[in-house]
Amino acid sequence: MNGEVRGVDLTQLYAEIKRLQTTEPLVLPPAPYSDVFFLKTGKTKSGKVEVYAARAKHSFSDPPNSSESKIFTSPITLASLTKTDILDVDNGDLYLIKTANTSSGNVELQRASAASNYSTLQPTKPLVTGISTSEAPYGKFIIDNSDLYFIKTSNTSHGNVEVSFVTKSNAYQFVATSTAPNTAAPNTTTTPDSAKPPAPEFKLTKTTFSTAEAANGTFAVLGSNIFFIKTRNTTSRTVELYLFRAVDNYTKPPTYYSTSFPVEEGGNGTWDVGPNRDLYFLKQRGDKSKGFGGKTEVHVLKEKVEGQQKKYVGRAATYATWVGEEEGREGIWRAR
Repeated sequence: MNGEVRGVDLTQLYAEIKRLQTTEPLVLPPAPYSDVFFLKTGKTKSGKVEVYAARAKHSFSDPPNSSESKIFTSPITLASLTKTDILDVDNGDLYLIKTANTSSGNVELQRASAASNYSTLQPTKPLVTGISTSEAPYGKFIIDNSDLYFIKTSNTSHGNVEVSFVTKSNAYQFVATSTAPNTAAPNTTTTPDSAKPPAPEFKLTKTTFSTAEAANGTFAVLGSNIFFIKTRNTTSRTVELYLFRAVDNYTKPPTYYSTSFPVEEGGNGTWDVGPNRDLYFLKQRGDKSKGFGGKTEVHVLKEKVEGQQKKYVGRAATYATWVGEEEGREGIWRAR
């Protein structure tokens, strides 16, 4: 039959099957995803923290215009960084969060803006937050919409994850329990300490999530909502997503989402939730003989609605950055 069965060209069919079985990643044109940032903290030529900006409009690869900057040098020297210092990105800005050995005894904050090409840290004197450095070893700090979140994952009073945050609008301080505005004539006499309103205190909100579970993944904050990305010990054998809603004050059980990422990928890179609630897998480990040949990869899954359920399923959009896998492990990746 000369390689044909009922009008089917078997040679062509076998070629198509082979193509579908290929390990090459699915490459899509530019899409409205978030820019991805790599904060390089090791082996930089400048001796300072460097910000690599992988733009979504360029499919996270090299800018077509060579005059467009993709690597920026911050004023933060590698020699000044300690193991307790935290770097984060929010809306493209770089944040330095000092969680120990501060002059105030509280967590302190500085920002290098994208608008300044990360050239200066502001303010010159770090902002003092309302969170004591004594709490810092027990959780994770994340910046969202310029506000500072503290997710306490160990040494909690109830054995559950606890959440606290301070906002930029309140100068990163806790606000005392509010009372009705005092419209009486001002009191010109000295008020005894016992009669003064209590000072703002460090406040934590208990979630329904156990601290034991927190060790199985990582947290992200987006739009004040908290996401837990479970990357190991999942019953589904896939990476799982749990959403704690700000509108519920984080106290209700989280919403569960299944994903199509196999759990075996969990330890092969960084996980984040970016704008539009897209799930990002920034892959720095894998088989160099496959895919993009040893480059750090950006994998994105969008939230989908199927009936009454919301899922992160399907084949992830996949892109290659210009950053090699080995170099990609010399710092921190964020989708912001």
